[in-house]
Amino acid sequence: MKWVLFAAAAMFLFTFANVILKKIVNEIGQITVTNIQNMLPNLTLSFILLLILLIIFTLAGFVSMLKALEEGKVALVMAVVSLSTILLAFLSIFIFGDTFSVKEILAMALAIISILILLF
Repeated sequence: MKWVLFAAAAMFLFTFANVILKKIVNEIGQITVTNIQNMLPNLTLSFILLLILLIIFTLAGFVSMLKALEEGKVALVMAVVSLSTILLAFLSIFIFGDTFSVKEILAMALAIISILILLF
C-alpha cells in the first residue's frame, strides 16, 4: 500500500501547484501573448519565485504519481490523485474566497466517499 502515500503526495503537490497557478493568472490578468510579452521586462522577484515553485510542485507531483503507478492500479492511483480538485476547492475558500452551493459540496463529499470505498 506504499502507492497510496505516493498518490496522496501527488494529490497535495498538484493542489499546491494549482494554487500557485491561480496566483500567477491573477497577477497576469487576461492571458494573451501581448500581456505576457509586456510583463517579461518587468518581472518581479515574487513572480519569478511563483514560477519556480509552480515548476517544482508540478514536477514533484508528477514524480510522485509515477512512483504510485509503479505499484498501484492505475484506476485507484488516479482516483486518489484526482482528489486534488476537491482539496483545491476546499483551499480556495480560504485563499481566494470562493463559495460553493449545497449541490457542489454534496458532489465533492460523494466523490471523497467513493474514493474511500474503493481504497478500503
